[in-house]
Amino acid sequence: MSQSFKEKILPIEKFMKSKGMTGSFVSSDHLHMTLVFLGNIEDEQIIHQLISLVQNFDFGEVILKPGLFEQWRDLLVLRFDENRELSIKVQNLKEQLKNMVLFLMINHSRLILRLPESSD
Repeated sequence: MSQSFKEKILPIEKFMKSKGMTGSFVSSDHLHMTLVFLGNIEDEQIIHQLISLVQNFDFGEVILKPGLFEQWRDLLVLRFDENRELSIKVQNLKEQLKNMVLFLMINHSRLILRLPESSD
């Protein structure tokens, strides 16, 4: 996530605090966007393969328009308006992850990683 994006989020946080909203606000170093949730992965080999896949994935630059805040569990989450370009990239990432999982299933005696079914 770019520094300029993080800087644009900070005024929203300040506004929320000025209106009396309390809680633990995430530091700008921990702001992130979840594109695909994988769950808990403990196998170091798989973690390194996932890191390699993500580091080599071409995310390019995508312009996002902030949408509404939603509550998820005990978190307040900023949702973004639908972005076709990003949706295509996420679908491509999911396909690469599925191919990686199939490769691991074929080459290892156990399945360690399962991707949740897409709701697309």
